[in-house]
Amino acid sequence: MAIAPNPQHRGDPLFLRDVLTLFGVRAVEFEAARDRGHGDFGRIIGVVAHHTGSNGTPASYIARHPQLGLCSQIHLARDGLATIVGVGIAYHAGRGHWPGWPRDNANAVSIGIEAQSDGTSPWPEEQLDAYYRTCAAICWYLGLSADAVIGHKEWAGADQGKWDPGGIHMPTFRFKIQQYIDHPPFMQEIKKKMTEQFDSIGTRYTSRVPGSTVTMRPIDALLNADAHSFVARANTEALLKRVAEQEQALRELGARLSALCNHLNLKEN
Repeated sequence: MAIAPNPQHRGDPLFLRDVLTLFGVRAVEFEAARDRGHGDFGRIIGVVAHHTGSNGTPASYIARHPQLGLCSQIHLARDGLATIVGVGIAYHAGRGHWPGWPRDNANAVSIGIEAQSDGTSPWPEEQLDAYYRTCAAICWYLGLSADAVIGHKEWAGADQGKWDPGGIHMPTFRFKIQQYIDHPPFMQEIKKKMTEQFDSIGTRYTSRVPGSTVTMRPIDALLNADAHSFVARANTEALLKRVAEQEQALRELGARLSALCNHLNLKEN
């Protein structure tokens, strides 16, 4: 399935599993995820990052919270598995404010991610990396920068005393996300495949030099050109160094001649 960014997207984020997978996140959908939520989305302007409050909170608890029902669209496990538990509006943010966001109404414009954590234990590297990739995938698809990702503590710290996601420095978190937005993982894979395909071309092409009987594969020609470029650069650098040495020697000779002339003029006077 070909996926391209869609900044004009409106409605529920049915794209979640596809874009997360595209960014290298192991993603699954919980049962009835596409039918779960507290109403439908319009425009989505960002992501709110949370922790669940326990290292063992199951995805089912996020899908069917006893008081809130769906309380985030995504559950992120300690091993980096992302479970999409609902695609409708979720009750995850509550009262709060952030520049450019509707006060006390982040739920209607943001995707919530509940990461399995008590907020004080060290974050597993595979979970953190999946967190970065998940946020980046969503932002990439919606045409947003990492600035569209905020912590629950940034949204509701003053209004509700929230401190999640605990142990995460949000500016650093956003920096990591932006790196994935700017350099999508799948682009690296595409470049790798293109390189492998180029390297495997077995056709031998004849030289364009009149009289030459040399034949080469494309990879042979590239390596040959690289070798010539390396030698040419090394020779050029050696010549430039020699020229610089000669210029310095001329400057020193000129200075000595000037000093000698001044000395002779003084003697004549």
